[in-house]
Amino acid sequence: MNILKMNDYKKGSYLQGEAVCLHCNHTWNAILDMTDNDEVPELECPKCKFLKGVFCYLVLPKENDLVFLCSCGCYVGYHGVNGFVCCLCGQVHDIDDIRNVPE
Repeated sequence: MNILKMNDYKKGSYLQGEAVCLHCNHTWNAILDMTDNDEVPELECPKCKFLKGVFCYLVLPKENDLVFLCSCGCYVGYHGVNGFVCCLCGQVHDIDDIRNVPE
């Protein structure tokens, strides 16, 4: 485990928030250094040591990142068995919908 000195904190280079382990259901406050990382790494649970930790709340995209927008205008959703499911209207988008987004 790495200890972060709070005066080393730089806005935008860390992710911080409540996390939960999908294996043992333990919750904790997680801080991840994102300085040299474009992807969110797996979170190690401090209790069971499995790499099954996830953030409990939405992590927003960086400024100027491309995001998929549902036809209702919402970009929040989850990946279901049949594709991306919009959290606002419930519409299911398959991979062809996402690949064919005009630039």
